[in-house]
Amino acid sequence: MATILAILGTAFALFVVIMAWRMLNWLWLRPKQLEKQLRKQGFSGNHYRILFGDMKESSKMGREAMASPVGISDDIVPRVQPYTHQIVKILLYGLALYHASISWTLR
Repeated sequence: MATILAILGTAFALFVVIMAWRMLNWLWLRPKQLEKQLRKQGFSGNHYRILFGDMKESSKMGREAMASPVGISDDIVPRVQPYTHQIVKILLYGLALYHASISWTLR
């Protein structure tokens, strides 16, 4: 009986270690490796931040955009996607955006 419990305990510990490694790889190692490869290819943009990415800046700019009125002849893009519009306007092309654990590249 003790050997069965020892085997189950070892199997459970191994399972926990494997799942922790997968989570670390998914949330940190793979995005940082992708960021490094993109920078090597000439892409610029914000650095990767775990879990939330650029959501803080994006939501702040969205709130600011919704606070101002839009005229009938104004461009709608800065109002609908203010963060993406600003990044594209500044960098023009070749940027990396991070939204949670998903990354996009725009060229």
